[in-house]
Amino acid sequence: MTGKILCFELGTRTVGVDLEEVQEVSRAMAWTSVPGAPREIRGIFNLRGQVAALFDLARTLDPQAPSTEGRSAIILKPSKEGDISGFLVDRLGNVLEVGEDSCSPVPSHLPPREQAAFRELVITGEQVLPVLAPERIFGKDLQDA
Repeated sequence: MTGKILCFELGTRTVGVDLEEVQEVSRAMAWTSVPGAPREIRGIFNLRGQVAALFDLARTLDPQAPSTEGRSAIILKPSKEGDISGFLVDRLGNVLEVGEDSCSPVPSHLPPREQAAFRELVITGEQVLPVLAPERIFGKDLQDA
């Protein structure tokens, strides 16, 4: 891929998402809890009159992980079905310009959930940055992994 990656932190881990897939960011997200919802769904929020799901990305990637402590959220562009969703992160980071030569496929020895969740790895100097695949991460692909 070539383009811009929005970096963010989940605990001690830095992750990225293609900026083309981001609708907006919120540094102080407010949401309503949904009783009985799966652990990875933190709740729902109102985005200019449209109800949207808010995911705890740390728990989406690893169901045993502690809940994300941050209130910053990345809101994705609507899915093909028109659904809007967002996910909580511990801290928003910078935007990174990447070229095709800095991208690598996700290794097959990673856990199945991570193979499904990440589209590719971006290598910048000493850092390896996994890039989310939003079209898979909150859907059936990840839940079956």
